[in-house]
Amino acid sequence: MRFYVDKERDICKEIMAWSDHTLQKPNPYYNGLPPCPYAQKAWEDEKVLILFKYNQDWQVLYSVVSQWEDQFDLVLIVDMAFDQDSEKFHDYLEGMNEAISEGVFIDRDIWLMGFHPHDEAND
Repeated sequence: MRFYVDKERDICKEIMAWSDHTLQKPNPYYNGLPPCPYAQKAWEDEKVLILFKYNQDWQVLYSVVSQWEDQFDLVLIVDMAFDQDSEKFHDYLEGMNEAISEGVFIDRDIWLMGFHPHDEAND
């Protein structure tokens, strides 16, 4: 159990460091503004939630979507049991976004975005 706690802590630190370095710093490509002007405040206001998924089902995602009440600006689900097929992953999220927009999850104001380990790098 200790392994999972340490691993989750390390992953959270890495995500926070990535956000600080990549999203929050002024960037010449954005006219000297940070790529995401909301990231720093979201972290400061504790409006970012990081969850971990350790099995093949999507219960964590379903729970986030079905119980969404805008208490967070961003919820990250780190999938420790991800499917190797990135196209299948993105197709699944696209289907979920369609279901959300069609009211399957009642009236939720949420949009899902995914990043897969096998996606091409984005500069």
